[in-house]
Amino acid sequence: MSKIMKRPMFRKGGSANQGIMSGMQDREKFSAKGIPDATRQAIEERAKLYRAYAGDPIASALIEGGLRLVSEAPTSSTLRNIAAIAREPVQKVLGQEQQIGLKAVGDVLSEEQAMRLVDAKARNKYKELALFQRARAELISEGIMNPSQEQITKRSGQMSKAAQTKTSLTTLIEKNPAIRTEEAARQVLGFIETARNDPNLSTKVYSNDPVLRVNKKGRTTQADGIYFDLSVPGGRMVEVINGVPREYVKK
Repeated sequence: MSKIMKRPMFRKGGSANQGIMSGMQDREKFSAKGIPDATRQAIEERAKLYRAYAGDPIASALIEGGLRLVSEAPTSSTLRNIAAIAREPVQKVLGQEQQIGLKAVGDVLSEEQAMRLVDAKARNKYKELALFQRARAELISEGIMNPSQEQITKRSGQMSKAAQTKTSLTTLIEKNPAIRTEEAARQVLGFIETARNDPNLSTKVYSNDPVLRVNKKGRTTQADGIYFDLSVPGGRMVEVINGVPREYVKK
């Protein structure tokens, strides 16, 4: 249990998209980013629509307050009497406005989220269809004039995996200056995939910072864990303990 709680995903502060949480994106907060103008306008228009169906709250308050002022016995102070009678209708107006505002915000944000999911599903469906057509065309170009569904599905899966690998390699090279070639990126990617499938390594490998960096004294400021050392031919796995890298020995 103590080892589990030391995993990057349980550490406080900053992003938790490391280890088994690799690839997860932090949720955007409106408090920090602000509400987009289009969303703000949609909320205002929705609130206006709700007010139209709910009736004019100010008119209702004036009518209710006027009727109560006429029907209820006055106190010693006319102003105090008016204030006391108007308090409840005004509170109703404020409460109604708050409810309308909260409902407008909740409804608009929920609908935008639903539309984003629909758009994402539609894009994924289009990508699958395009990949399917490319796989079929590729098989025909290889001489298989009437490829079966199974053959096309298998080839599209291979093409999808190859595309994902290419994207991962490009991302690794862009984010890690120490990775200068595609061959080095493949070595690091293999190291990351091996670590993900090994319970003894998955909690010690940082997929967003997998390559060892050392200074002239052979030490590193990287956190304790397992890294991939590209300074030797073919690369090797090293374990960092208190800033000192040592060749990793599987226990």
